Amino acid sequence: MNDFTAFKNQIFIYTLIVAVFCQLISLIFLGVDVKFSYGLVLGTCVAIVNFNLLVFSSKAILKNSKGKGFAFASYIIRLLIYGVAFYMAMKVSVPAGLASVVGFLTLKLAIFYVCGIKTKFSKGRTVTPEVQQEFEQMDKQKAAHTTDRLRDKIRREIDGFDEDEDEQQDTETERQNIEAEHQSIENEWQKIESARQAIEKERKDIEKELQDIEKKRKDIEKSGATIEAIEEEEG
Repeated sequence: MNDFTAFKNQIFIYTLIVAVFCQLISLIFLGVDVKFSYGLVLGTCVAIVNFNLLVFSSKAILKNSKGKGFAFASYIIRLLIYGVAFYMAMKVSVPAGLASVVGFLTLKLAIFYVCGIKTKFSKGRTVTPEVQQEFEQMDKQKAAHTTDRLRDKIRREIDGFDEDEDEQQDTETERQNIEAEHQSIENEWQKIESARQAIEKERKDIEKELQDIEKKRKDIEKSGATIEAIEEEEG
């Protein structure tokens, strides 16, 4: 029998002592009441059964770090047992129902006495190697889980920074491409403007030449008219 089993048996013994003490107190106020005794015995037995269920579920959770669902199911089962026991006691009588509630509390009072009041237990209180090993394993798992979460967070931040940097580079490249395209359009526009100016200058030169030709034509016509006038005078 290991230390935890001895500790559990000690709690059960004090639970029975508390139940007997409550029965003795009831004799002063209620006398011999079989229904009250029935409720007290029922509540005490249910408290002991639920404590064993709690121990079993706790060991299962320690062995399996993903036992949250099992812990919740165990909690619901214990509540249902309390509810069914209380209902059965109330069916008998109201004093039996109240006695069952007192029975539920007997184990808690025993734990309070053993763990909080009894000085001998408090001085010699030790943790079994199995429980200590379970605690150390849980601490290691928590530390590893925390480390993994921190590493994942740092990796996500680094990946996010790289994505932002790549996005900035893509934006800068796109801006440079737009500027280059704008510069190309500006150069084409300057070429077109230069060609337009050259065409305009050539047009003006052509108009000037036409004006010169028109002037020469008029001079020739004027000279022709003068020659015709002289010929008429000679004739």
